[in-house]
Amino acid sequence: MRGHFYLLVRHLLRQFLTSGLGFGKTVPLVSGNLALGGLLFAILCGGFLFPQLFYGHFRTAAFSLTAGAVVTSTTRNWFIKRGFFRERVFILGQSELAARLIRQLARRPELGMSVVGCADNPDEVFAAYGEFAAATRPFDHVIVALIDRRARMPVNELLKMRLHGIRIDDGAAVLERISGKVEVDDLLPSSWIFDANFGPERFYVLRRVMSSVISLLLILVSLPLFPIIALAVKLSSPGPILYRQTRCGKNGKLFTCLKFRTMAEDTEAESGPVWAAVADPRVTSVGRLLRKTRLDEIPQFWNVLRGDMQLIGPRPERPEFVHRLTETIPYYSIRHIIPPGITGWAQTQYKYGNSNDDAKEKLRYDLYYVKNMSLRLDLVILYETVKTMLSGRGAH
Repeated sequence: MRGHFYLLVRHLLRQFLTSGLGFGKTVPLVSGNLALGGLLFAILCGGFLFPQLFYGHFRTAAFSLTAGAVVTSTTRNWFIKRGFFRERVFILGQSELAARLIRQLARRPELGMSVVGCADNPDEVFAAYGEFAAATRPFDHVIVALIDRRARMPVNELLKMRLHGIRIDDGAAVLERISGKVEVDDLLPSSWIFDANFGPERFYVLRRVMSSVISLLLILVSLPLFPIIALAVKLSSPGPILYRQTRCGKNGKLFTCLKFRTMAEDTEAESGPVWAAVADPRVTSVGRLLRKTRLDEIPQFWNVLRGDMQLIGPRPERPEFVHRLTETIPYYSIRHIIPPGITGWAQTQYKYGNSNDDAKEKLRYDLYYVKNMSLRLDLVILYETVKTMLSGRGAH
């Protein structure tokens, strides 16, 4: 009885400390910073828009709240890393999937999970498990990463563990949740067919309204910049101010994407469509600054208002590249079942891509977004986008 009580207390404390971490629909490290970042952003906006409110008690309360959030976050992270609160994980299987899981869990101490063993032979797991003893069981969680499950899956033994309170998870699903991307090479169509989250776009009306309202506000806020940017683009090189390019939208429908021109005119007249490269010589000096600050994307808010795009989604690609990538990368066409976006999960989690390998890696993140779309994930992406813009990371 005492052993059961010990386990119950540890389990409840671990659940409280790691709530929202590890197995939500967003990457834990990002979502953990979202609340604190959002609070600081709200305070800064409040101070800018209503400076009179930041005198007296309100200012003191605002900064006290911020300090409290920092202390709470730091304290929780400290407790999570302590051995008493960490979940002991045994990995069943010694495949490449198992190796990737071990590497990811080692990099992510804030998940509160420690790998205590790894075996390819199911018998070794049960030898380690032994006879069930509440206070002395050697692990709390089994992650199945077997290569050939049909021949080797120890269903009855795993079921017994599950009934005794041992958590059992699929290795590919765990890796997806903690890495924030889908491994397309190991992806089985059945994993999408039977996934309750996957299907027609959820919250479409709400997300469409949110995208339109934010885009309209950003257009109004950026209006004073239009003449300055237009003059700078015009003086930097001959050619139009706006650059129009055909892109693939939802269900492969083509539309004209608008941007402030950042390259010299007719740069692809001889070469044909090519990816932009890092430090691309075709980019003008003004264009390099616009790309670094993402100001070249402002006209795309008009695409959002027109319904060609949404604020958040996979970046729209050129049809010439889509045709080639669809033939060489499995499941590439799935990213087109939702409208493209100005920013997205792949843009905030991966560098700028200019090759087939980069396109495949970004597809892993895009598929994760398609599979796990939610308002919470959209807020995380907006938060990460602001961080990316302020740091200039990923510009090309």
